[in-house]
Amino acid sequence: MQVNISSSWQEKIGKIASDRQKTSQEVVQEAIALYLGEVAANSGDRLVALEREVTLLKQTVNRLHTLVTVMRQQQLSAPSTQQTPISETVLMPEPDDDMDDEPDEILYDFLEPT
Repeated sequence: MQVNISSSWQEKIGKIASDRQKTSQEVVQEAIALYLGEVAANSGDRLVALEREVTLLKQTVNRLHTLVTVMRQQQLSAPSTQQTPISETVLMPEPDDDMDDEPDEILYDFLEPT
């Protein structure tokens, strides 16, 4: 089967193929299989690639968690300075200056009599 594909689509298919380390023909076959609701013969490769990506993401999250934990421990053990701890910065909202402008009572003199 032969199909004419625009050059812009060919570029997009080529980029996808390059990103996935596949040929353009394999990418097109996968796309047709998805459209037909079937599983492409090489779809297992995609699953393996996704598993690798999830593993890398988990490792990154674990490193970030460790870094945040260490930073919090350092902050808690450091002598008190002018810095506000992260937890207070995140959890404590800034005081609302507008609240001081609100009257504590309703001024009935401004209401029309009923």
